[in-house]
Amino acid sequence: FDGLTRRIEPGHGHGHRTAKEVFAAWNDPNVSLICTEYANLFIALARAVELRAFYVHVEKDYRGKAVPHDCVAVFVEDRALLVDATYRWFGVPHKEFVVLDDLQAVAHHLVQLKDPDRVLARRRLAVKLHPDFAWAQFDLIRSLCEADQWDEARRVFESVLQLEPSSSDVYLWRGIFADHDGDLDAAADYLQKASALNPEDALAHFGLGEIFGRQGKLSEAREEFRASLRYAQDTSTADNARKMIAQINEKIGIEDNFLQTSKP
Repeated sequence: FDGLTRRIEPGHGHGHRTAKEVFAAWNDPNVSLICTEYANLFIALARAVELRAFYVHVEKDYRGKAVPHDCVAVFVEDRALLVDATYRWFGVPHKEFVVLDDLQAVAHHLVQLKDPDRVLARRRLAVKLHPDFAWAQFDLIRSLCEADQWDEARRVFESVLQLEPSSSDVYLWRGIFADHDGDLDAAADYLQKASALNPEDALAHFGLGEIFGRQGKLSEAREEFRASLRYAQDTSTADNARKMIAQINEKIGIEDNFLQTSKP
């Protein structure tokens, strides 16, 4: 564990290397790793010395903050310890998490593979392998919408409501569906509820910025795009937020932004 923590560095990284691939890349200074990859490697190393270690999907960290995060559970006698290299904490008391068996861990891995030609098929398979995992279903909904398969996306959404009836992700997708149907007022209301439940949801802020922009509320839109940029977990969302902020600055001027921004 101490050896893994010495390799922690900021950066978004690759995201879906296996334990063997992480081990092979360990000494390459140009490789940036993230929590998923540290978890994969730690599990392999722990099992090699006969520790019972399993993959953990974290939904709220030890502060109660909603996070897209992964770590490891190590079972010792009658105790389970959460081992989190990214947080540099052996025994971290995360608030909400799911310990996955190996088949469920495979499903989790399938969700994260980014090959654009196969991502939809892999996420459908992931949901079949772990049908009670809302996180995987939300990612399947995203892929279906990106593939313009909105009817199937709505059917999956109805099934995920049985697992999570009122989470921030539920309101996020209610907002996205309302926006697709052309009901901007309802979409804005849902997305505001999503960002209230999870203030660091970059997608909710970005979607709300787009809606405010179409409604002509450019100052409000810019605030939402800035929030999206602040919390973005991927370069694509961050780049799109910067682009939208620049376009609004061209229309209403950057000085107006400094005058009206309520947050530092």
